[in-house]
Amino acid sequence: MIQFRYSDKVFADTITWLQAKNTKGNFFYSNEFILVYISSATFVRDFQSGYLTTRMQQLKEYALGAKVSNESGRFKVLVLFNSVSDSLPQHISLVQLQRFQLSLTLEFEFDYLEVFTPMEVIEFLKEMHLSVLDKPHRKELSMYSRKGCRPSNKAIVAGMKKDTEMTYVSMLMQVPSLSENKAIAIAKAYPTFNLLMQMLIDNDYTEKQKYARLAEIQIAGTGGEKGKKIGKAVAEKLYKTFMSSDPSVIIN
Repeated sequence: MIQFRYSDKVFADTITWLQAKNTKGNFFYSNEFILVYISSATFVRDFQSGYLTTRMQQLKEYALGAKVSNESGRFKVLVLFNSVSDSLPQHISLVQLQRFQLSLTLEFEFDYLEVFTPMEVIEFLKEMHLSVLDKPHRKELSMYSRKGCRPSNKAIVAGMKKDTEMTYVSMLMQVPSLSENKAIAIAKAYPTFNLLMQMLIDNDYTEKQKYARLAEIQIAGTGGEKGKKIGKAVAEKLYKTFMSSDPSVIIN
């Protein structure tokens, strides 16, 4: 049986802590997850005063220093923006917002997502709960993020500015276990879906060799960290998603 608990808010009203644990049999695990909610009004107020950056620094220190039970040894952090980019006042530019969002990824090592309607907020919260319910042992932050709607500024920084390129990244993000960073890496290695499929259907390579080629794709490092490879498990899921001939096969 899986139990959910919202713990006390220790920084501000916009931060929620979620734990999920399963005590069935001898199996025990829990996920500590931090969700930071920022509306257009709170962003303008706290960004102007400098409090927002200070709070992110405090949150990073807490996430790194707090004792948690997952293998990574720290909390997972996601910053959820609600209709901020389309509601900025004249004295705060879109570039300033984008720089702050990039700092969340590069400096604080947080993930972020922007939604634009109350229904999208509700949809995200619902899917986050379902994600924890479905895979409560997941460690990757991206597993708690709603994927496939809009790639973030990470894709733009990687040089993907055309609508077709952003759509391609979004499509790749639909593959199970394929985070935005991994989707961007694949899109850079195979700039179009046609090129990716040409490799997947190439009879000159065995299925094992195709797994290996995908697994070797390098993901760019962030925050000074060394980049890593896609990996065999994700490569296999990508291959099976696009090459499965049986529509009844469930890939998860």
